[in-house]
Amino acid sequence: MAYILWNKGEQSLVNTWLGNFSAGVNGVPSSSVYVGMGSKSGGVGSDKTIGNGTSQSTSLAEIGQSSAAGYARQAVNRNAGGAGGWPASSLSSGSHQTTAPQVTFTFTGTPNLNGATLWFVALSGTIATDDCLFGADLAATRNFSNGDTERITITYRQT
Repeated sequence: MAYILWNKGEQSLVNTWLGNFSAGVNGVPSSSVYVGMGSKSGGVGSDKTIGNGTSQSTSLAEIGQSSAAGYARQAVNRNAGGAGGWPASSLSSGSHQTTAPQVTFTFTGTPNLNGATLWFVALSGTIATDDCLFGADLAATRNFSNGDTERITITYRQT
């Protein structure tokens, strides 16, 4: 499974660590980040510069853009391990890692766009906003319909 830190994620990382920017400024997340799903030709690592659009050949095509059918980006709190938040990182085999609480997507119909091939973490909860920080490929393409549920647990490990 490929993972990538996109340009927006690099900006957020540098500005948070070194720039001391306030939340919501220059790519620094506010109190939550959001998990979403989409597709991209060639997978997440095919392009370091990624925009959110409707064509998977030229952008990250987030599912549910014209018909959400229950799909919505899921919030994960940025509260250093408080309820529903990312825990502090710990060393694992010489690299720091952290695992977010599991998020659940529940579908009430067939979303349009459909066919998720990846998950991502973004700055906002708004579908199709060009604010994706990092992501990874799913094991297989997921096509959703009424009653389907998808659970995603994200582990971020810096290597």
